[in-house]
Amino acid sequence: MFAAMMLARIVLVGATSLVWAVQDSGPGNLCPSGSASGPTEDGLCNDEAAASAVLLLQTKKQLQMDQLQTQMKDQEPNFDCAMFSKMCEAPFKCDEVNVTEQQNTFLREGIAVHGPNAQVFCNSLERSEYAYQCLVTKDLAKAGQGRFDADAAMDDELTASMCFIEGHCLNFAVDGSTTVEEASQMCDERFGHERWSKIGSRSSSDVPAIPTDRKNFISREETTPWVIAACASGSYQCDVTMCRRTYCKHHPLVEKYGHFLEDFGWYESTEPWMKTPGAYRKPASA
Repeated sequence: MFAAMMLARIVLVGATSLVWAVQDSGPGNLCPSGSASGPTEDGLCNDEAAASAVLLLQTKKQLQMDQLQTQMKDQEPNFDCAMFSKMCEAPFKCDEVNVTEQQNTFLREGIAVHGPNAQVFCNSLERSEYAYQCLVTKDLAKAGQGRFDADAAMDDELTASMCFIEGHCLNFAVDGSTTVEEASQMCDERFGHERWSKIGSRSSSDVPAIPTDRKNFISREETTPWVIAACASGSYQCDVTMCRRTYCKHHPLVEKYGHFLEDFGWYESTEPWMKTPGAYRKPASA
């Protein structure tokens, strides 16, 4: 799925930060040796030496973090533009991405705080062709068919189930001419700008995840973070169009997942970012 590698690395960096934050903490004596007063019962110094002890500890942690980040930068490979030449073009420019700085920015601010961020695909190269056709050539039909074929070859029904659970099959507000800017407005209406722009940050509660015990999604709690991630990468309009033109027309998938459209009330939706009324009528057998 989209940006799984990127999100995993963000979690790794976040976890590392937490390790440094708790290291050396605990009930031990933080007073410098020779402190006249010594520690109180709660382990704190009761004279001005405490301030120096805390400062020394903070400095140590900062030095450790600086060393870790330097090591990570030294280990970063150069992006292979020979193999992924299209991803070195705008809007991706993957060869200009400093992974460590990118991850720190995402954790601090969010993936799309400055607008849809196509560079997310630099960490999800298995979707590079889809991203290029979606955002550069804007051949949404070709992009969608290619992704559909790839998922079918891997017996992957994550995207298929999401198409129905999230109502993409009945979303007629999006079409082949919908721009990134128009899609961003739809994302604002659907989720609120702050929610989708800050995904990937420490403050975001939306974390895309893949089930480990099945090949499909079964709830909006599982799928909505992925839709929000599509908003953040600028591919929301591509995902909706892909769903309608492929997955939502594939009879075995309709038989298997079509009930989600009714289960989650998409037939009755009056949301402006759906435009379902008048554009689609619930089949009599549904």
